[in-house]
Amino acid sequence: MEAALRRELGTSVLRPTGHSGGGCISHGESFHTDHGRVFVKSNCKAEARRMFNGEMASLTAILQTQTVKVPKPIKVIDLPEGSTLFVMEHLDMKGKGREQTDIQFVEKFGFHTVTCCGYLPQMNDWQQDWITFFARQRIQPQMDMIEKNSGDKEARELWAKLQLQIPSLFGDMEIIPALLHGDLWGGNVAEDDSGPVIFDPASFYGHSEYELAIAGMFGGFSGSFYSAYHSKIPKAPGFEKRLKLYQLFHYMNHWNHFGGGYLFNCGEGVQRLMQEHKLKVARLDNIFLTRMHWANVGGLSGMILTLKETGVPKCVLSGPPQLKNYLEAIKVFSGPLKGIDLAVRPYFDPEYQDETMTVYQVPLVGKKSALEERLHLRSDLPADEANQKHYASGQESPSVEHQSLKGDGSKESPDKMDGSRQIGQRDPSLVVSFICKILAEEICTPQDPGAVFIIVECPHEGFIDAVCENTTLKGYQGEKQENPVALVVHITPESVLRDSRYKQWLERFGVGTQHLILNENCDSLHNLRSHKIQTQLNLIHPDIFPLLSNYQSKEEEATFSVPVTRGECLLKYQLRPKLEWQREAITACNSAEFVAEALELPHFQDCVRKCKESLQVAPASSGNTRCYPEVVFLGTGSAVPMKIRNVSSTLINVSSSQSLLLDCGEGTFGQLCRHYGEKVDQILCNMAAVFVSHIHADHHTMTLGQSPSPLLLVAPTQIMAWLHQYHDNCQEILGHINMIPARFLIEGCDVFKPKAKACISLLMENYDFAKFQTCVVRHCKNAFACSMVHKSGWKIVFSGDTMPCEALVEMGKNASLLIHEATLEDGLEEEAIEKTHSTTSQAIEVGMKMNAEFIMLNHFSQRYAKIPLFSEDFSEKVGIAFDHMQVHFGDFSAIPKLILPLKALFADEIEEMEERREKRELRLLKEAVKASEAQAVGEKATAKMKLEHTEDRHGTPNKKLKTAN
Repeated sequence: MEAALRRELGTSVLRPTGHSGGGCISHGESFHTDHGRVFVKSNCKAEARRMFNGEMASLTAILQTQTVKVPKPIKVIDLPEGSTLFVMEHLDMKGKGREQTDIQFVEKFGFHTVTCCGYLPQMNDWQQDWITFFARQRIQPQMDMIEKNSGDKEARELWAKLQLQIPSLFGDMEIIPALLHGDLWGGNVAEDDSGPVIFDPASFYGHSEYELAIAGMFGGFSGSFYSAYHSKIPKAPGFEKRLKLYQLFHYMNHWNHFGGGYLFNCGEGVQRLMQEHKLKVARLDNIFLTRMHWANVGGLSGMILTLKETGVPKCVLSGPPQLKNYLEAIKVFSGPLKGIDLAVRPYFDPEYQDETMTVYQVPLVGKKSALEERLHLRSDLPADEANQKHYASGQESPSVEHQSLKGDGSKESPDKMDGSRQIGQRDPSLVVSFICKILAEEICTPQDPGAVFIIVECPHEGFIDAVCENTTLKGYQGEKQENPVALVVHITPESVLRDSRYKQWLERFGVGTQHLILNENCDSLHNLRSHKIQTQLNLIHPDIFPLLSNYQSKEEEATFSVPVTRGECLLKYQLRPKLEWQREAITACNSAEFVAEALELPHFQDCVRKCKESLQVAPASSGNTRCYPEVVFLGTGSAVPMKIRNVSSTLINVSSSQSLLLDCGEGTFGQLCRHYGEKVDQILCNMAAVFVSHIHADHHTMTLGQSPSPLLLVAPTQIMAWLHQYHDNCQEILGHINMIPARFLIEGCDVFKPKAKACISLLMENYDFAKFQTCVVRHCKNAFACSMVHKSGWKIVFSGDTMPCEALVEMGKNASLLIHEATLEDGLEEEAIEKTHSTTSQAIEVGMKMNAEFIMLNHFSQRYAKIPLFSEDFSEKVGIAFDHMQVHFGDFSAIPKLILPLKALFADEIEEMEERREKRELRLLKEAVKASEAQAVGEKATAKMKLEHTEDRHGTPNKKLKTAN
């Protein structure tokens, strides 16, 4: 680079001054030359030449106005290795300007060349009309990039609506083109001895108000600046609304620059929360994990599958050494993760850096907690036949000597790990903290160091010394820090927070450091849409749709001598430009508002009144007359968790002390907490068995915890490969599971293994079952349905995922209740075959064939977010399952009567789905007509060819002879 600079600038002297700048877009450095000092920006992106050309043209245009000082542009230089340099005058800048001078005018909106706001190009074709220029050349290109990169259809639809409203924001006001800086935020403004200086422009001629949009977003300007500005250009009516419109461009531009996201830990329910609150996963490219525990990784498998389906090309995961093996374990049920590059960054790697921040990993080694020591004594060897087979086949867990990461046998980790200690596959004594430094924004001198935030997990008392004595973390404590810590996130239980050692460590950070505490004491509402829907459904039938609860920890909260903040869902802490908490997005559950919204719907109140009259049920609950068994639908959606329907899970409460779980998709524990609140612990204690129908992620990525006695797991034996991998790399769980292979419960199967026989007997005894049976169904390989017959005579059949299946019909004969999947609506039979699922009418037909007393349809495609389309085959024996729906056998006669108020509550959704169905049917009809016409043309052509062929064989008549005759 230096040789090229000497040559292009014609200087023999080229000596760094020691001043540097740069950050999220380009790097900058000052040099002494024969001609004075220069500032050189460098960028290796392919767009750098275009970006610097636009900046040079912008500086030249502003310079020519002689209104405000800017660095004099000198030259743009391409280097042989591909980088591009932009050389400009060096200015000693020391602060921000306070003055705004007169605006220059032209007759049109635009600019004579392409400029770049950041590194993204801005087209500046001249336009007579400002609204047209702004919509077409500012917002539309940003929208196109968002749609291309993340497929955000909702954003496109909102933009289509907004375009129609834009003219109303301007009325009859006259807009005179003004030369704009185009990126005028505090980081691009300073002053030298002669006065204000602005730099890094993205200029064009536009509406003067546009200039203030990013100034207000990212700060750096005092009230006197705005007062002086508006003394020159007073606010016109509608100024505040237009300002938001102009800020939209900068928010979108920021997203397109830095949309790649970072996720710290991925517990159960994260994906569902992101979907509900419109936090897009499409550009999530870095996941950081503090430890290998279900609380941290419970949602990781589902998240990775979604990233793959979304088309994310690469995601980098950082964390403990077991992470690589955990990703391999996911492939047990996901298959090869083709289409996405999953890279693992070892915990001992050097820092990671991108355009936004630098991340340092800090390994911490603690001691096992007392609970972990007790659990370890009873956990290593499984109790079932499948587990014994695993070990007997020579697939036992590797010895400690072979569990270290390759090449890391002698590597010392910072502070606490010595060379003799090796990290095994499952090592609960290792957590990783993360120190994150936001890169400085692109300015010349002096350089803003950028904010620092720290993520630290101290899971129990055994880690307190490891955290408090870590020299790397100590380096960020105290008042006189080169990089003061803006925020420390403590993923820490109250028992640790109350410990005097940890309290003193927390309080040693500077007074400007904020502290965020995340643990079970954080009282926050997460799935707001679940509460809203359930509150409205509760108006229809309060017993079948009970109101949801909110689990609250009763543990005493620690107190501190410095301010701390307790975590809340969607609480934000802004790191740039101003450090501040932002609470605007925090969710609040306003039940009265939900009720009022439902009551305002057309015909809803009338339908509810008629329903209750037909049921002869008073509005007050009559739940004390209802008895067991009780069926609680915890997850009624398919494939991925969504804001309305979670993935597959159904709880069967056989009695007040006996509970059985049918499938256990991600988020089941959260659903239990929302349904039962503080009673959830009792339900978990009641749960002695889980049935898993097949090894698809939406049916079995369950919460793994320790129950008082080993859990009976009825499932395909293939699930043990996944559980062994989890046991080896995350938590010791095998000692808490007794496996019953689902195939052992098929009618007529000879169970010759004593341990399996004992577990089956225990299942029957625990639940007072007369019979528990499985059958293979038509879905994927090793997919099962189950049937349970109680000694009192009732029979519940659960289909799992399947196409219509005769084996299921036979097993379910005369069932009291059939819970059958109805993934797709009628008319999509071909898609159902392709995906090996059932349509609504197919599911009902199965129930009719087995003579089921009642049929509950379940497992709906997430395209039917609130309610599926009703089939003509619906009868008084059919109901639709909703999340948190609570059904007793005595409710069978009531459930079909709920359809009328349900249709009123979800009228808009049903209308939209019916329109889609009509369009699909019309399209199919047109395709059929077109195919029929093509077939007719083909048949006509074939007939003609045959005729011609016949005439050729027998000869054509002689025209002359025919005439003569």
